[in-house]
Amino acid sequence: LDLQDGRLSFTDATQTPPYNSNLKALNGTLEALSSDPEQRSTLNLQGVLDQQGQLSVQGTVNPRGAQSYTDLKINLNNVDLSATSPYASPVLGYSIQKGKLRLKTQLQREGMHIKANNKVRLSQFTLGNRVNSPEAIKAPLPLALALMRDHKGNINLNLPLEGNINDPKFSIGQVVVAALGNVLTKTVSSPFTLLGSLIGGGTDLSTTSFEPGQAELSASQRERLDTLAKALKKRPALILEVKGRADRHSDGVVLRQNAVAEALQATGKEGAVAEELLIQQWLDEDSKNKLFSIADAEARQSAQQQALLDAVKLKKGVFTRLARQRAQNLTQYLSQQAGIEPERLYVLEPEILDRKGTPVAPIAVEFGLTAR
Repeated sequence: LDLQDGRLSFTDATQTPPYNSNLKALNGTLEALSSDPEQRSTLNLQGVLDQQGQLSVQGTVNPRGAQSYTDLKINLNNVDLSATSPYASPVLGYSIQKGKLRLKTQLQREGMHIKANNKVRLSQFTLGNRVNSPEAIKAPLPLALALMRDHKGNINLNLPLEGNINDPKFSIGQVVVAALGNVLTKTVSSPFTLLGSLIGGGTDLSTTSFEPGQAELSASQRERLDTLAKALKKRPALILEVKGRADRHSDGVVLRQNAVAEALQATGKEGAVAEELLIQQWLDEDSKNKLFSIADAEARQSAQQQALLDAVKLKKGVFTRLARQRAQNLTQYLSQQAGIEPERLYVLEPEILDRKGTPVAPIAVEFGLTAR
């Protein structure tokens, strides 16, 4: 069977707006046709979809066999996605403003069992207006797309499909939606692990930790930020949010220790003499009498040091300033040293923890991601 310059027009008036598609310049052959039910035929078909898209179908089929058999390679290229918005928007929850599709499918069917491996490339895929739909995928789609979109504006997906077409519950559309939903959900559930995988290793880059009382970046933190910056450069649609943190307990202990150390140095004395001067200056009579009543020298020394720490009055807002300074130092390094555009970096309202009763420990500053 030889097909030359065939044309096919399709309209679906059930959609709003109606969907129209045209396939023209259909050329190809179906070879080895036979009345033998077991004979497999070779299909080779090319055409033009909606003026610009290219369609290619190659493989073998056996439509007359007792157990239908299909093994096809289907290639679609340069297909305009905006026209598919009536179908896609209820699933995506957004209309499609623009985009191009390239699809490579290996489709196999034996009897009622169908299996397809789909390699999808979306180029310059851009969402339009929000669409209210109960069928919409439950995932933050703009963030998911930003995580998947590379520096060239392409999104590459592998979407497998498998099922029994004789099953009343089987629907190709539902299977595709489920597969797409799984990919999107997995992407946004651990975005920083995905970022880490872009530069090898799959490291979780969602936090960085400061030693108590410190806001300056360590060498290991700078190295971690360099890794994060490399990943962000591969995903230019992402915005990084930095939430500075401080802990009243861990940071407070170190800040008080630093204040006591500075005060001891300021006395101009050393050791027990300097400490005794601070005790006289900082403590009231009752507190001093309690210390002097401790007979054991080692116990008294420990009590004196704790009394001086307790006497330190930290300035109002010191924890907020420390938390904010940590976030600012991180964004400054990413911008000035690691080469991330300032407009992609946001400092959020800081968070002040109060982990009383826990050991003094580093404070983790969290990163967040949104899409621009």
